[in-house]
Amino acid sequence: FDCSFVPRDLPDHLIVVKFNGQIIPNCPMVCEILDAGRVSASGPGLGVIPINRLTSFSVRDAHKGDISVNIQSPNRRQVPCNVQPGRGGEYTVEYTPNETGPHRIEVMYANMPINGSPFTSQVYDSSKVRVGDIPNGFIGKPNSFTIDATQAGPGEVTVDVGNPMHVPEQLQNLGGGRYKCDFTPTNTNRHDITVKFNGELVPGNVFHCDVVDAGNVTVSGSGLDLIPVNQPAQFIVDPHGGPPAEVRVAINEPNGRPLPNRVTHQYDGTHLVEYTPKTVGAHPIDVHYAGLLVPGSPFECIAYDANKVRVSDVRDGFVGQELGCKIDASQAGPGTVTAEVQQGGRPVNHYLREDPPGSGRYNLMYNPDSAKTHEIRVRFNGQSVQGSPYREEVYDPRNAAAFGEGLGTIPVKKATHFLVDPRSAGKADISANISAPSGNMVPSRVTPGRDGTYKVEYTPYEVGPHQADVFFAGYPINGSPFQPVAYDANAVRVSEIPDGRVGQKIGFNIDTSRAGKGDLDVGVNVNNRNVPFEMESGRQRDVFDVSFLAQEPGTHRIPIAFNGDPVQGSPFRSEIKAAGRASASGEGLYRGQEDRTAEFVVDTTDCDSLPLDIQVDGPNSIAKCSVEHRGDKHYVTYVPVEVGIFDITLKHGGQEIDGSPFHPTVIDPRKVRAKGGWNTFLGSNGRLTLFVNERYTLPLDAAEAGPGKMSAMVRGPTGEIPVDIEKRNGGMHFVS
Repeated sequence: FDCSFVPRDLPDHLIVVKFNGQIIPNCPMVCEILDAGRVSASGPGLGVIPINRLTSFSVRDAHKGDISVNIQSPNRRQVPCNVQPGRGGEYTVEYTPNETGPHRIEVMYANMPINGSPFTSQVYDSSKVRVGDIPNGFIGKPNSFTIDATQAGPGEVTVDVGNPMHVPEQLQNLGGGRYKCDFTPTNTNRHDITVKFNGELVPGNVFHCDVVDAGNVTVSGSGLDLIPVNQPAQFIVDPHGGPPAEVRVAINEPNGRPLPNRVTHQYDGTHLVEYTPKTVGAHPIDVHYAGLLVPGSPFECIAYDANKVRVSDVRDGFVGQELGCKIDASQAGPGTVTAEVQQGGRPVNHYLREDPPGSGRYNLMYNPDSAKTHEIRVRFNGQSVQGSPYREEVYDPRNAAAFGEGLGTIPVKKATHFLVDPRSAGKADISANISAPSGNMVPSRVTPGRDGTYKVEYTPYEVGPHQADVFFAGYPINGSPFQPVAYDANAVRVSEIPDGRVGQKIGFNIDTSRAGKGDLDVGVNVNNRNVPFEMESGRQRDVFDVSFLAQEPGTHRIPIAFNGDPVQGSPFRSEIKAAGRASASGEGLYRGQEDRTAEFVVDTTDCDSLPLDIQVDGPNSIAKCSVEHRGDKHYVTYVPVEVGIFDITLKHGGQEIDGSPFHPTVIDPRKVRAKGGWNTFLGSNGRLTLFVNERYTLPLDAAEAGPGKMSAMVRGPTGEIPVDIEKRNGGMHFVS
C-alpha cells in the first residue's frame, strides 16, 4: 500500500498504521514537517556590491534542515562561497565577486529553494568609470563633460561641482552607462568637480575646470587693419592673465578659402598670430580661446595691393601747360590714394580728384612754372606704388637760344655751324631742319656737347636765304625759324681787266647778281701802295662799275672779295707800263699744272723794236717755250714737266720788264695718292664702304703734287656732306 498526504502546518505529524483495526508494530511513527517558505535571506551580499571585495548575507529560520548555496557569475562561473551555521537556525554566507554584473544566488533549504531564491546581486567596479575631458569654461556660459560607466557595471553616478561654493549641475543619463553633466561657471575661480559611482570616488578625482572671463581677452595689432598683400601681417591675442589655453585662429580669403596662419605663444602669455594675405579684399578672422570665440569675432582685415595701382598718361610738357597723370586704383582694394609733386625737392601745388567719385580712378593735375624735371610720387595706403616716382620733363623752348656764324651770312659749299643752348629750357633733344631757297632739305647733323649745348652743322649749296627750323622737344625755340643767307663768292663775275699805260683810266665791272646777298670789297694797289678807285652801281642793281687812273707803271693788284671771301681769280692784275716799256700778263705767269700748257703774253706796244729774251726755269729743269708773234703782242706757251715754284725771266732789249722774274706755282693733282694705295680702301666693287653716322677718314699723300691747297667734296644720295681736311707735315692730308 502507498500512503501520501499534504501537511498543512508545522507541528510534527504522528502516523498510525492499523491492520484489521490493530496498530502495527513501531507505530505510531513521527513525521517532521519543514517549511522552506519560512526561511529567509538578507544582507549586503544580495544587493549592489563592489568587485573584489568580501561580502555576505544571512539565512534565518533554517531549523533542522540543511542549507546549500550556489552563486553563479555573469559568465556562468561558480563563485566560491562559505556557509557558516549560527544559532537559532541562522546561517552566514560569504563570497568575493570578481566580475561586474548580475550574480545569480540560489539558496536551498532541505533541497528546496527558500523564500525569494534565486536572488540577484549587482556587482560593480568604480575604477572602470571614465570621466571625459573637462574644457575650460567661461563665466555665464554652460559647460559640459561626459562620464562613461559602460564597463563599471550597474550603479548610480553622482556629481558635485564647487568654486568653492556649490554650483548647480545637471546630470543626464544618456543610456547604456553614459552620462552628460552640465554646469554654468559663476566666477573665475577654479571649479572642483567630484564624481562618484555608487558613492565611491572614481579614478582621477578631484577634477578641475579652469574658468576664463572671455570679456578680458583682447585682439589687437596692425594685422586687423589695412594690410598689403604678399607681405607678412600679425596681431596679438592677449588673455590678460587668463589660464593657459589653446588659441585657434581661422582666416578666410574673400572667396571663402581658408588662409594659413601660425599662432605662437609668447613669453609674456600673449599669442602672436602671423599670416600673409594673397588676395585683395576683406578677410574675416575668427579667434578662439579655450575653444570659444573671443568677443568681437569675426574680426576683419582689409588686404590691398599697391602694385595693382596703374599710373598712366605720364607725359612731358611745357611751362604754363597743365600736366599730370591718371591713377587707377580700382583693382587695388580698399584704401587711400595720395600723391605729391616735387621739383628739385620743392613741393609743387597740385590737385587730386576722384572721377567719378567712388570709382577708385583719379586725375592728378598741376601747372609747372619751371623748365625742370618734375617728380610725381604716388602712394596707396602709404605704400609707394610700382614705378613711383614718375618723372615728367617740363620744357620752356622760349629759354633755348641759338647763335653762331651758321645763322648769319655764310658761304656755299663750305661747312658751317651754329650752337643751341637749351640749358635753361629743360632736358630734351634738339633737332633741326634746314631748307634751301629751292625748298630742298639741306642735310644737317646735331651733336651734343659736354657743356649741355648742341652743335648744328650743315653745308649750304644754294645761294640765297635758307630757313633753319630749330626744335626743342619738338617745339620751335625762341627766334625759330632763323634765316641764314648763303652766298657764293665764286659766282661773282669780273669782266676782263685790261692792261694799260701810265695816265690811262682802267675800267672793269663786277657782277654779283648770282652770288647772293653780301658786301663787295675791292682794292687796287701797286708796289705796296693803294691806288684810288671809283665803284658805283651800274644800270643793274647787282652790277658794279670800277675804275682807277694808272699813275705809275707796274703790276696793279686788284683783290676782290665778297663777304670777305676772295672771288674766283682774285687778286686780279692789270699791267701798267710806262710809255715805251714792255709788260707781261697772263695766267702762266702765276700758276700752272705739270704736263699742261701754260701761257702768258708779252706786250711791246709803243716800245722800240728790241730783242725779247724769255727764260722759264723749273726747280730741276728748264721748260721749253714757244713764242707766237702777233704784232706788238707775243704769246708765250710752255709745258712744265715737274711741280714746284718756277722762275720766269723776261727781258726786253736786255732789261727786265716790270715784274720779272715771275714765280708761277706748278702742281699736279694726279700725284695725290691714297696712303697705301686705293686698293687698301676700295672693296671688290671698286667702291668705298661707309656706315651711317660713322666718321670716315681718308689719308691722302700730296707730297709729290706740288705746293697748293687741297679741297674736297663728298656728295651723298640726298646732297653734299660736310668735309674736314687736316693738313700735316710731309704733305699728308686727312679728309674726313
